[in-house]
Amino acid sequence: MTLNGRNGPAEAQGDRPRRHTLAIQVDNRPGVLARVTTLISGRGFNIDSLSVAETMDPEVSLITLIITGSPRIIAQITKQLRKLINVIKVTDLSEMDYVERQLIMVRIRAEDESSRSEIMRLCEIFRAKVIDVSLKSFTLEITGGSDKIAAALSLLAGFGIEEQVSTGLTAMTRSSQQKQAPKGVPTSGLWDSPSSRPTRARVPGSPPSATALPLDREKTSAWLPDLSEAPLDTSKGKTSWLADRS
Repeated sequence: MTLNGRNGPAEAQGDRPRRHTLAIQVDNRPGVLARVTTLISGRGFNIDSLSVAETMDPEVSLITLIITGSPRIIAQITKQLRKLINVIKVTDLSEMDYVERQLIMVRIRAEDESSRSEIMRLCEIFRAKVIDVSLKSFTLEITGGSDKIAAALSLLAGFGIEEQVSTGLTAMTRSSQQKQAPKGVPTSGLWDSPSSRPTRARVPGSPPSATALPLDREKTSAWLPDLSEAPLDTSKGKTSWLADRS
């Protein structure tokens, strides 16, 4: 019988637990990561992999995590994550076409010439790099998807793995999955994040906090004065055309 965290047995085959990769855009502030992980662990789930880094916008971070659960439970977790104040967007990449990469460093026992030759041959097959060498071991760097790394480790295990460390997995949707962004808006990553939203212009004469959608010069030329030729009235601290309108 298959269990889904604390929520009892899975009743249907389509509700069986499986691996999910979540991409979570959050505000780059202290304590946000702790709130996200606490919400997931509070439902009885373990995070298999976790990575977090800044995006193109230094005020926004991207959390990529892997958890195992049924689609129904993952959907509930996703809804709860979206309710957190500092969470901007949550995407289940498992439902999309995406690429993933992970880096792992592993120290392999290599005490004789034949073992060294075999290890170097495997490095060529898996495009691994030798980053450290001693008289009795090789330290390799392997980068790729989870399937590639699992296959490489299964073959290297026969030589004897002395030590192994790994980074969290990172993932990104393929170009075919990207939304059609407006002209002038970057399309790399998830384009509707705050870092890549269209710049909003302030209406002249309005308070600094008031914003409006980007202005079209051709459509607004009939009512918007030409500020380039408006002389400054330094005594009143504002342009003369604003003084005439007030």
